[in-house]
Amino acid sequence: MKIVTFDISNESFQVYTQAEWTRQMHSWRQEIKEWLEGVDVNELTEEEVVDYMYGNELFFEELEV
Repeated sequence: MKIVTFDISNESFQVYTQAEWTRQMHSWRQEIKEWLEGVDVNELTEEEVVDYMYGNELFFEELEV
């Protein structure tokens, strides 16, 4: 499985392997944890993590390859 992100602010995209995506999610969760007190970032869905990080500027899709 691959995950593709598309950033509408600069029209770029990035392809992640499952392992890379897992690491990226962990990194973003750590950043969010610094901003939000009292929130268990491990309970956030991937969609919520992306929303916290990028709002409506970044979309992602999982592709079966």
